Order: sequence, then structure tokens, then C-alpha cells
Amino acid sequence: MRFTPHRNPQLQYESAGPVSGYDSLTDTEDELEDLGEVLDTLDLKGRFDYVRKMCDYRDASHVPEVVDRTRESSVEWDDAEVATKDDFDPLHYFADMLSDRLAQSKKRVLHVIEAEEKRKRLEEERRREEERKRAEEERRRIEEEERRKKEEAEKKRQLELEQARKRMEEEEQRKKEDERRRKEAEEAEEAARKAEYGKTNYVAVEQQYLKYKQDIADIKRDVVEKMKEPANKELKKLVGVQKRKINPKFGQLTNSEPQWQRIMSQIHSLVTEAKSNELAYRWLLNFMAKAIISQAETEVTVKPDSAVPLAKLALNLLIVFPEFEYYLMARFVKKCPLVIGYTCTIDTEQGRQRMGWKRKADGKWEEDIQYDERLSGIATVYAVMCRLQIDATFLGCDAAQTKHPLPISRAWTMMSRLVNLPLNLATSVHFAVAGMWWDSCAAQICAAYGRQGAKLLRVTCADWTQAVAERKYSGAARLRLLGEDWQRGGELKQFKGMTSEDVPDS
Repeated sequence: MRFTPHRNPQLQYESAGPVSGYDSLTDTEDELEDLGEVLDTLDLKGRFDYVRKMCDYRDASHVPEVVDRTRESSVEWDDAEVATKDDFDPLHYFADMLSDRLAQSKKRVLHVIEAEEKRKRLEEERRREEERKRAEEERRRIEEEERRKKEEAEKKRQLELEQARKRMEEEEQRKKEDERRRKEAEEAEEAARKAEYGKTNYVAVEQQYLKYKQDIADIKRDVVEKMKEPANKELKKLVGVQKRKINPKFGQLTNSEPQWQRIMSQIHSLVTEAKSNELAYRWLLNFMAKAIISQAETEVTVKPDSAVPLAKLALNLLIVFPEFEYYLMARFVKKCPLVIGYTCTIDTEQGRQRMGWKRKADGKWEEDIQYDERLSGIATVYAVMCRLQIDATFLGCDAAQTKHPLPISRAWTMMSRLVNLPLNLATSVHFAVAGMWWDSCAAQICAAYGRQGAKLLRVTCADWTQAVAERKYSGAARLRLLGEDWQRGGELKQFKGMTSEDVPDS
């Protein structure tokens, strides 16, 4: 219920103004608050009832002591709180009580404010700690990123150094290779200067030919005939077995690199087995030299591309068995003396024998075409051996440290001696051989000797062939066509190289 002014005028009008700032307690009834509810909220309802009762009975007899019976659980009253009806001022009392309550509320508010400030301070400290941790993590992340970048930069630097080192090694290797080629070119140029037209020392060439001819005689006496002696009968049987194993290998050669590797490995193994006996070893070397020349005469004549695997096999045998050069070069010169530039007249039987002519079964000399083809096949294998580069595919050698047994300068010497021959000695076979030389190594001659190489090719295809134009040699005509195609900007064609496709042995 709402609070209404008391009937006691003293309680109603005695206070002239609001107490302790509570201006809601005005004279106007409409502005009065529900004081009962407020006091009840402040836990003063019992005391208010007591004061009101005291005001209603102010005419009663004097009460010496007043005790609040309605709040036994309240604060204990002492003797100073004993009041009389006459001197008790309820408004002052309530003002004091409200001030106390306000002070307590203020303390609670201050406590709350202090707690809030403490919470904010702790929150701020927590936030700062989190920021510190984030800053520390960010610092560590940045340091880790910088460390990673430094490691990557170091790895990159090491890789660049390694690549630079490899480039330097490759450049050094290239320089060595260029130096080697330069020296070979200088040697070839020196040979070319010495072999100017009409000035080639053919007496020295003949002496060279005669030396190889003597080698053939020595081989026949010291190897072939000696193996036929009765004391070597059992040894001859043993080398015969090895011969029958080796001989088919030459006919099995194709342009297949894997197959070539197998055949080379098998021949190398078979020959190595015979090295324990010097005569057997030398006999097998001589046999292989004859087999290679025979294969060149038959197979290469029909199929010039087959010169590549055969020449590579012969070159590899020269490397792994250095003694083989003695036998192979003797056979080359005996069958085709043009490989060293030697030529003599063929108007005598001795002359024809020197130039490698063969007699047929009826005793007559072989036909010119057959002779030209045979010598072209042999010269092709020789020229291809000169043009081949020793690489990692060769067995039993270090390609970088191995000296070429038949360098490209040998091919230069061969051709320069042919074109410098007196024209009365030049026959159709010279131009047939020169045509196969062109197919075999002309591109490598140009690569090795540059302008000097190109000059040799122009002399060969133009000047030399023009000098015998009236003789109508088919080999000269073909050589002239090859030169014209090249001089028009055509590419110098080469035989097909080895392939990686495997071919089973037949």
C-alpha cells in the first residue's frame, strides 16, 4: 500500500526541507514515494513502524527506555540509544541511517570499482602478456624464416658453386679437347704444306709401304708358319677353337649398341684367355686383322653403313690390345695401299700385286669394278676408324685419358696424298675410294680443320675431278656431284651412327 502522511502535524510539517539530499520527500502527496517499500528494501521497515507508533502516542507517560522488539537480529542497542518521546527526532534518525547506508553503499561501490579496476588491470596485464608472447612468437618466426632463408641462400650458393665448378671442369675439358684438335689440325696442316701439289715425298711413302710389306712377311714367318710346326700341334688346336668362336662375331655386327657391347666383350674375353701364350695371342691378333679386312671387302662393299660397328670394334681392339695395330695396319696396307696414299703403276704383275689386285680362279685378274668396290670397302672402314671419337661406350679404357690410335689426321694424310698424285698414276679406283672417304669423314674433316678442311674438299671434288674429266671415271663423276651439292649449301651426309635398340645375336 502507499504511504500517506501521518495525522500528527508535527511529523508532517516539522521538517522544513529534504534531509540528506532526498528531495523526493516533499509536501505534495502525489510526489511521495512508497516509503514503506523503500524502507523495507533497506531493512528499516520494523523501525519505521516503531517510530510511527511513538508519534501516535506522544501524550502517553514517559517511557524511560525503548527497545526495538521487531528486529532481534539487528544491531544491538546500547544505553546511548535509549531515547525519550520528547527529544526523539525521527527525520534526523532516518537521515543518519540513510547516510550510514549510503556510506556503506559507497564503500561497496568503491569496492566494486576497485575490483573492476583490478580486473581491468589483470586483463590489461594478461593482454600485454599475450601481446608479449605473440611478439616473441613473431620474433621467433621471423628469426626462423631468416634462418631458413639463409640456409636456402647457402644451399643455392653451394649449388651455384658446384655448377660453376662443373662448368669450369667442362670448359677445361673442352679447352683440352680444342687444344687436341688444334694440335691435330696443325699436324694436318703441316702435312698439307709438305704435301703441296707435286711436292709430296712419295719416296718416303713408298718406304712406309715397304715397311708394312715386310711386316706381312715377318708375320707369316714368325706367327703363321711357326704355328704350323709339329711342336705346336696342340696349341694350334686350341687357337682353332678360339678362332671358331671369334669368327662368327664379325658377321653378327649391326648398328645396335647393346649387341655391339656384347660382341666386343665376348671377343675381348676370348683373346684375353690366349694372352698367357705369346704365340697363341699373336696368332689370334693376326687372324682378327684378316677377319676385319675380309668383312670390309664383302659386307661394307654391299652395305657401307655397316662400316660403323665394324670400325668401332676394330678401334676398340686397337685400344685394349695395343699390339693389334702392328697386324691390322699391315693388313690394311697390303689389301688397300691407298689408305697411306701409296700408288704405283699397274702395268706389271708386281705393280698389280703391290696395289692389291686379286686373281680369279682361272688365273685372270679380277674385274676393275670388283677391284674398285673391294678397296672402297676397306678404305671406308679405315676412314670411319679415323673419324670416330673415343667415348664411354668403348670397353676397357678411360675415354678421357686414351690416345686415339688412328686420329683424324690420318684421314687427312690419306686424301691429301691421293689428290697430290701425278695424274698418270690416278685411276678409277682412286676416285671410287675418295668418294667413300667423303661419305665416311668429310664432315669431321671440316669440323677438325675448318677452312683448311673445306679447301681440301674443294680441291678433291672440283680441281682433282676436273683434271681427269676426259677419262669419264664414274667415281670422279659421283665425287663431283657430292661436291656440287655441298657447295650449294647442302649438308655433308654421314653414315648412320649406333642406336640403342637391342638386336639378338644371330
